[in-house]
Amino acid sequence: MSSELPDYDVVADTVKRAGLECSAAECHGGLTALLCGVGDMIPAQWLALYLNAEKAAGLPTDVLATLGSLFEATAEQIDNIEFDFQLLLPDDDSIIDVRVEAISDWCQGFLMGLGLAGIKDIESLPEDLPELVQDFIKISRADALSLDDDETSENAFTEIVEYVRVGALMFREEMKILHKPVSDTPPQLH
Repeated sequence: MSSELPDYDVVADTVKRAGLECSAAECHGGLTALLCGVGDMIPAQWLALYLNAEKAAGLPTDVLATLGSLFEATAEQIDNIEFDFQLLLPDDDSIIDVRVEAISDWCQGFLMGLGLAGIKDIESLPEDLPELVQDFIKISRADALSLDDDETSENAFTEIVEYVRVGALMFREEMKILHKPVSDTPPQLH
């Protein structure tokens, strides 16, 4: 089992204290996309993309520790062979509107992270990734996800979260294949 993500509320407070102008879910979505699109990076590189290096260096140690934990857990989960990657979202006991806004924010963050990773032309992405990105764009529009506080809406929300979670894993796997170094020597036939 991979590392657990820090608590959503702790990350939300940390993001605010760090001066980031995004929600905890959006921050996690952006981080996930960067890890998918760029691959190997360290927490300082991620923070430099969201903050300038000088501001990141001046953050309190507890803020850096929480953001570092978020980074490490996400990096470990997204590459874990057990596919136990989780989205950073509010607890299930939060009202549905709060969770819908968070999944919308997560997708917005993912889309922003793709841009920061240098992925501009989604149509040139492999396999089903262009369609997945289009779906994330739709989900990022919270008004398109008007759900009530009932069991049917809970089930629909759960399906959306699972689709996004599996989509992020699929995106990571496809990008790893795309960025896999090609050997200069042809395989030998025996």
